Amino acid sequence: MTLSDIRVFRAELSRISAWLNITEASGTLPGYRNAACLWLTLCGNRIVMSKALQQGTQVRIIVLYQTGKATPPQTVWPVLAHFYATTPADAPEINLILTGNDSQIQHQAWTQYLALSTPDSPPAGRLLLRFVLCCLAPVAAGRAAHIVRRLLRRGRASA
Repeated sequence: MTLSDIRVFRAELSRISAWLNITEASGTLPGYRNAACLWLTLCGNRIVMSKALQQGTQVRIIVLYQTGKATPPQTVWPVLAHFYATTPADAPEINLILTGNDSQIQHQAWTQYLALSTPDSPPAGRLLLRFVLCCLAPVAAGRAAHIVRRLLRRGRASA
């Protein structure tokens, strides 16, 4: 998956609800008969609910419903990557539909996030690198202390 495969849309909750009510009644998404669709409810920095709405192979659709303040894209990125990896589709893209509180702010955040990320270093890779660098300092310090202790022990033994 590349960042250019993600298309971000914004829709009012009433339109999404009507769309999903038709889906529950007919069993298919209007306009997407054979789509893989996932509903995610976000509250702050947490995903509080996820529900598969439809299984298919035509296209991938994720509806993000925001209940609290806007969730940063970094929180949702791992779920997006997992959904992409586990759902087969004829087309490589993911359609991300944002709704709920602050959907306009959230849309701007996603657009900016995808624009600032380069295709060679996807956001998940940069987040992992940041995590490793944060954890590396204490580990390296512990390893360095261990090496110094070993050298001091050898120095005492030879003296």
